[in-house]
Amino acid sequence: MLNTVFMEMGDGWSDTHSAAGEVGAEAVYGAHHTAVGAREPQYNAVKRPNALQMPPSMPDDKQVPTDRPQFVMERLFSDPTPHGIINQRVIQHLFALAREHTDMTDEEQQELLRVLMYLARKLAFTWIHLQRFKEKQAELVRKLGDAPDARKGAVLELEYSEVLFQEFDEFAVQLKSTLDHLVKAGVPVLGKKTWTLRTFGDNGRDVVKALQNNAPRRFRDAVHGIREMLLRTNEPWLASFIAIRDRVNHFVAGGLRIQDFGVHRLPDGTVRVPMWNDDQPLADAMDTVWNNLLRFCEDFVAVFLHFRHKPGLVLFHGPESGSPTRSPWRSTTQAVMDATLARSAPGT
Repeated sequence: MLNTVFMEMGDGWSDTHSAAGEVGAEAVYGAHHTAVGAREPQYNAVKRPNALQMPPSMPDDKQVPTDRPQFVMERLFSDPTPHGIINQRVIQHLFALAREHTDMTDEEQQELLRVLMYLARKLAFTWIHLQRFKEKQAELVRKLGDAPDARKGAVLELEYSEVLFQEFDEFAVQLKSTLDHLVKAGVPVLGKKTWTLRTFGDNGRDVVKALQNNAPRRFRDAVHGIREMLLRTNEPWLASFIAIRDRVNHFVAGGLRIQDFGVHRLPDGTVRVPMWNDDQPLADAMDTVWNNLLRFCEDFVAVFLHFRHKPGLVLFHGPESGSPTRSPWRSTTQAVMDATLARSAPGT
């Protein structure tokens, strides 16, 4: 039960649209790729394009008609990643930390869940464009293996891939969109009047400024450490890919060349693929960046949950496990943390 998040709508068809929007904590769980019996939402594209059109209420009698289901399960998110990495680490684990280890109200938890669902979709979209890029590149490389050796002809033909250009474009766009959705995690934790940041501006520097001004007073001294952990360590890849996104979307610095997205055999017989730099293929760089993005989102949300942890509890980042679906973020008691730090102190 890894890749799909469901919501139980209750008995019969009695739930209204407003009730459907309030996702119960106990109703979120993982499931298999295939959702048997999941009802696809219907949309009114004329008057209310974003409103779920729910069936009419069931008659108030003791027996449920046999032609209508007693329960309705809605599939809210299907994780395309292997073993449901996004679902397990971003939705299930972070929401469990919020529900069990913070003093957030039920309403705040539900708002956080909505943010996590949006965030998960954005991470999934980014991952999908990465996979399409790699699949298309592999296809083009295979075709070269079947093509005549260009070195034996008088003309060397170089073909550039619009598909690779498009998938890289979409990858960069969704990456930045993921970051813009990520900053919304501060709203249910600190309140919409306190946390007013709307985008991941200035490569994250706007986040630092907002934390310095709005973090709970008892955590103000921790902002420097948060800046070092979240932004200083991630700034190189964040700045590079945000800058690339601006080039390809806003034609900054002349945009990107289509010639950078070719897969072809060079006169010396080697196969050339799009490169991030002289030593690293672009596909490998994109793969690394996506994994960095997943961890960055995870760390960002966990840091905000730390502001609301229950008295006597501590949220901390442990060592990475060998499993890609296991989050390093843990919760323990302050007493256990103090004892652990004392044992690991120099000279003990």
